[in-house]
Amino acid sequence: MSARKMAVNLLKYGLALGLLAMVVYRQWDPPGGRGLSHLWHERILAGQLNWFALVGAWCCLAGATAITIFRWGLLIRALEIPLPWPEVWKLGWVGILFNNLLPGSVGGDLVKATLAAKPFPGKRTFAVASVVFDRVMALWGLFAMSGATWAILSVTGTMEEAMSPALDRVARMVAISAVGMLVVWWGLGLFSSAAAERLVQRATLRWQPWGVLAELIRGIVWFRHRPWAVAQAMAVTTCGQILFVLSFYLVAFALEGDLAQGTNESFPGLAWHYLLVPLGMVLMAVPLFPGGLGIGEWGYGALYSLVIGEAGRPAGVAASLGQRVLNWLVALLGLRAWGLVKWDTDHPGADKSGPMVEDGKTMAGVRPESGKEFGNAH
Repeated sequence: MSARKMAVNLLKYGLALGLLAMVVYRQWDPPGGRGLSHLWHERILAGQLNWFALVGAWCCLAGATAITIFRWGLLIRALEIPLPWPEVWKLGWVGILFNNLLPGSVGGDLVKATLAAKPFPGKRTFAVASVVFDRVMALWGLFAMSGATWAILSVTGTMEEAMSPALDRVARMVAISAVGMLVVWWGLGLFSSAAAERLVQRATLRWQPWGVLAELIRGIVWFRHRPWAVAQAMAVTTCGQILFVLSFYLVAFALEGDLAQGTNESFPGLAWHYLLVPLGMVLMAVPLFPGGLGIGEWGYGALYSLVIGEAGRPAGVAASLGQRVLNWLVALLGLRAWGLVKWDTDHPGADKSGPMVEDGKTMAGVRPESGKEFGNAH
């Protein structure tokens, strides 16, 4: 790692840890409410946590994580990269390991895409495109879930119970963004595979980095012309996000436990979480904060306060911290996968011929295994 990159990473971690320390300090013993000190002394040290809920939260989170890996497998195979399913699972868990335990140093998505493309040298950019589109689909799923929940809460009048009208405005903008992304997706259908192929060739001739970007665009266009594969991946995404939200809710329940006595003053109910958790996950994707550290705790505290007032802010911070610990525990499952990953091209389906070459240049849009143009395959 270069000195410059190390300095950037140290700056990011310093910013994230500084924000986290400030949030914890301010919510440790806030005036007019139970703070994190209450959770530490009355729940954790006294052993009053709801362990059944915590185990359930871990199971939901592990299941949701496995679903995201399965979704990426569907997407990468839709691009006709015949990566065997055992390899998909191994690389997926390795990516989870890097994203959660080594954020900011070597991105898990980059590691996953690099290892996936290793046996298929002619499809490296398409492997990267599968990861990029996987992230875009996940982002749209978060927007859609939050927007749909906002619509339901608005129709039923529940949104009026929120302590701040700002939440309604934020949720409305998110819903509009989800619709806008659908419009862009529809517009990509007007962009044919042949046109994407010409874009790649022209961009590569002008400037190599433009060619790489054009290759990524071509990969996205490929997905646009495979609606069945995208529909399958979106259905899988919905299932995973339902489990993610349920996991977060169970963590909050395990830490606070007030719902067991029939009250909901310390944190919002389950329906609210299907609005708040997607918003928090989007906020955690801010690149300045590795793994969403700090910004996630601040964000969930702020979101809880928008629903039930400042008294709920410590509960949001605590739930985010608890969910982070569970994420680390789930990511540890990737340690076994890391030891099983093949670092060569000796698994079934590997393309050992390399990219097709003509006149000393790699042919854009040619499948090494068949020689057919990508633009002609629908």
